[in-house]
Amino acid sequence: MKKVILLVVMLLVGTLVFVKAADSVVPATPATPATSVAPATPATPATPAVAPAKAEPAKKAAPVAKVKTMRLKGTVASIDAANNTIVISTLGKEKKSVDETVTTDDKTTVMKADKKITLADIVSGDKVSVVYFMSADKKVAKSITVHIPPKQKEPVKK
Repeated sequence: MKKVILLVVMLLVGTLVFVKAADSVVPATPATPATSVAPATPATPATPAVAPAKAEPAKKAAPVAKVKTMRLKGTVASIDAANNTIVISTLGKEKKSVDETVTTDDKTTVMKADKKITLADIVSGDKVSVVYFMSADKKVAKSITVHIPPKQKEPVKK
């Protein structure tokens, strides 16, 4: 703290000495005009000492904040295509079944076997994976993927 005060005092004293010295300088006496007048010569254009500033490129739009997405896997319990909702039954904590309601919108992609389908094409009992984000206390699906169960091999008859 003492060093800071000392530094401030030194700056103030240095400034005062500089101002006093500037006040004591005697202004130069104006030159007396010459008796003969020489013809005026055209002035040469001055070259700029600093290169002209380059135009700034247009600023990019502010980056969109990334929305935190979450995943949900389970079995379809019910579908309400009219209200764009799907209820998925999952295993929650303590291995208990929990029903999660997920809302869909026009940006939600629904896929089955690498083909785009609609929400109405999903049936109860389908195994699904949902990528969703929270919006106003709702789970809004970004994508829904319907999993096709692997084909069961038939037992070999003897």
